[in-house]
Amino acid sequence: ADDGPPIGGAALSVEGVPFAAPSATSDPAGAFRFAVVPFEATAIVAVANGYRASRVAFGPVGDRAGAALPIELRAGQPAFGDVTDRDGKPLRARVVACEGQPLEVDVATAADGTFSLPPSTAGCDAVAVHDEMGPSDPVRIVEGRHITLRLGAAGTITGLAVDDRGAGVESFSVGVESFIPARGSNVPRHLASPSKAGAFRLEHLVPGTYVLTAWTAGRPPARSSPVVVRGGAVT
Repeated sequence: ADDGPPIGGAALSVEGVPFAAPSATSDPAGAFRFAVVPFEATAIVAVANGYRASRVAFGPVGDRAGAALPIELRAGQPAFGDVTDRDGKPLRARVVACEGQPLEVDVATAADGTFSLPPSTAGCDAVAVHDEMGPSDPVRIVEGRHITLRLGAAGTITGLAVDDRGAGVESFSVGVESFIPARGSNVPRHLASPSKAGAFRLEHLVPGTYVLTAWTAGRPPARSSPVVVRGGAVT
């Protein structure tokens, strides 16, 4: 604030740029400098531990060269919460807040599912993600308030591996080659399941789009077309 001490170690980034943009960190005197500011940038965002995030809009492009922008950070309170499964049982998971923004925070919960988020995330959404369950619905973060994130149902893929004559392969393995989540940025564990008599079943899958690979001795591996998995459903 105007009458407060300078804040060193604040992380500063620009908004409104559809590509990787420069960032800066304030020095012990609170000063920062961007050598280059893209024309597309609309604002500077400042984040520091223990403070609410602050956003200052840029003026016209022609006025930016050599401009000095004062940024005021106000102290704030963290938000707290817990993650549970669909039955309300606490679980260890990851919580992502302000996803895709300069303020993004990714934290791991404690064993009892509890977590805390810095004041800078107030006003953003938080989502819980887990390697074997669907993500939670997003919940708005309110400074100093408690939130509960309930994980969604996982999905299942069942299928058959056949040879070039359409007969079931007696013994093979199947695994995940690639994965695009329906929501969030978590990556599931790399599944590899030995199967017999042509049939396979992969359970506890995060909803999203999967490409599977099957392999067996003496044959080249085979790749599936994209498979869409929905929570609580068998594909």
